[in-house]
Amino acid sequence: MIRSILGRIFCAAVVVFIVPTTRAETVDPASSPFAVVGKQYIDAYNRKEAAAVAALFADDAVRVTERGIIQGREAIQKATEAGLEAGGHDLRLRYHHTHVDGNTGWSVAEVDFSVRGKDGSVSPMYAFATSVWVRDGGAWKIKGQSIVNAPPPK
Repeated sequence: MIRSILGRIFCAAVVVFIVPTTRAETVDPASSPFAVVGKQYIDAYNRKEAAAVAALFADDAVRVTERGIIQGREAIQKATEAGLEAGGHDLRLRYHHTHVDGNTGWSVAEVDFSVRGKDGSVSPMYAFATSVWVRDGGAWKIKGQSIVNAPPPK
C-alpha cells in the first residue's frame, strides 16, 4: 500500500514538474509582441503593399468586417488591395488590450485611417479591431480578426 501511494506521488510530481505549463498574462499593449507586428502592418499598409499585410496573417485566417467574412490569406490580400485601391491611406493603430497565453493571444486595437474619395476629398475612418493571434513558426500571426466601424472620437 505504501508502495502504491509513493508511486502515485511520484507520478503526480512528474506531471507537475515535467509537463510544461503556460501562464496566461496581460502584457503592456505598447510593448506587446502584437504591437511589433502591428507596426509592420502599418508600414506595409501605408506603403500600399497588400501582400506584405497579408503575410502577417495565418494561412487559414478569418477576417470579419461589415462587408462579410473573408477566409484565407489570399482573400485577405485581395480585400486589402481593394481597400487600398479605394483610397485607404495613413493607417494608425493603438493597442488598448493585449493578452498572451503560451502560443496564443488576443488584442483589442483602435484603428484610424483616411480614405481619399474620387473627388480628392479625404474622409477619416475609425474602427476597433479584435484579433486572435497564434505563434506560427516562431512568428506571431493573426488567426482571426473582427473589425467594427466606429464613430469618430469626440
